[in-house]
Amino acid sequence: MITADKLCELSIVRLAELIGRREVSPVELTEAYLARCERFEEAFNAFIALMPERALAEARAAEAEIAAGRHRGSLHGIPIAHKDIIDMAGLATTNGAHPSFTRVATADAVVVARLADAGAVVIGKTNLDEFAEGPLSDNPWHGPIRNPWDLSRSVGGSSGGAAAAVAGYLCAGATGTDTGGSIRNPAACTGIVGLKPTYGRAPLDGIHPLAPSFDSVGPLARTVEDAALMLAAMADGGGAHPIPDHRALLADGVAGLRVGLCPDLVPAGVDRRVLDAIERAADTLAGCGAEVIEVAFPHAEDLSRTGTTIYFAEAYDVHRDRLQARPRDYGEEVRAALMTGAGIAAADRAAAKRERARLQRDFEAAMAGVAGILLPVLPAMAPARDGACLVDDEPVNFRDSAIALRMPANILGVPALAMPTGYIEGLPSAMQIVGAPWREDLVLRLGRAYEAATPELRDRRPPES
Repeated sequence: MITADKLCELSIVRLAELIGRREVSPVELTEAYLARCERFEEAFNAFIALMPERALAEARAAEAEIAAGRHRGSLHGIPIAHKDIIDMAGLATTNGAHPSFTRVATADAVVVARLADAGAVVIGKTNLDEFAEGPLSDNPWHGPIRNPWDLSRSVGGSSGGAAAAVAGYLCAGATGTDTGGSIRNPAACTGIVGLKPTYGRAPLDGIHPLAPSFDSVGPLARTVEDAALMLAAMADGGGAHPIPDHRALLADGVAGLRVGLCPDLVPAGVDRRVLDAIERAADTLAGCGAEVIEVAFPHAEDLSRTGTTIYFAEAYDVHRDRLQARPRDYGEEVRAALMTGAGIAAADRAAAKRERARLQRDFEAAMAGVAGILLPVLPAMAPARDGACLVDDEPVNFRDSAIALRMPANILGVPALAMPTGYIEGLPSAMQIVGAPWREDLVLRLGRAYEAATPELRDRRPPES
């Protein structure tokens, strides 16, 4: 007999097996997650809106369909959550912002509709940084999100509520958005898996933009396989870059694949223990049959400069009218960040876009024949909720140092998978596997091989959960 708490700790893959064999019902599973939400939501503040009645109605519908032989697949009856910058028809979308900006969505975002078509049950909408701009999830309007590993620590941002909900076993998976690391940062802070897909892989319709040419939507989950399942439901298929059957490809292993270490993309100010864990991960993948090589990218310094120019220019464009009309309806830190773009000249924007195109070509050339490169996600472990962070016992600016690690995948438009590599001082450490455009299959294969070779990393659970 599986207890309700143990049921909530199982992966989506395992839950799907139990539901498919009628050993667990979607209603039973949803009730178990809702019971945990009652116990832990006050501590985590992961949700802006919980929807128990709707979730149970969807679970009952899923149970009836499955009983009638209409099983839609591995996500059918699985409770998930959506970041509250993603529209759900008939519900308020707050964007984590001042109440004056709240609006009721008239239609589901495309990824919401696709996950619903796959049979997923929505348990609620998750808290986030205001308008998804920020790395700490310290929201001035909806309160700070707290890390299940240590309530005094930041959960990362901006998809912090999604990460806290998954890491704290309040749902099986969640959607997040990533413009400068907003899926990977909280995944790393909470010891779960987060995937930023290739730019354009999953549609952004119905999602409030931050910097439109950087924005991506993707899954947060507890395993690589679970992330692959969610991405397959969310992503666009067909066309020049069809979505492969990621879960089937995960079984292929990594023998013969090349995995890179790229010192050029690791700025100063990363804790030695984080780097050591990544080197051990490379050794583990080598033991699985991959070839580890060093990859050069001499233009790394240009990435952050070019990326921040485009990012802040686009973010200011999105918010210009509201900033002028209602500046005091923005939190002080977010208002200051968005106003950075006001002073960027048109000529500088154009130059940055040209530079970006060159950097993308250079990166694709550097990645020729390489399945993925291993990089840090964070300069250290999860910082304090105010952003205080120590690297090798020296204080660093978490916002500035962290963005240099994560922005490259956004400016380049490439997939990046964040996943845990162990624990330092009782907190998760992490790496990201960055791949070539449209090669989520290879990134996920590397991630799954590492995950399978290190089962002990998934034996620990957050002490606050």
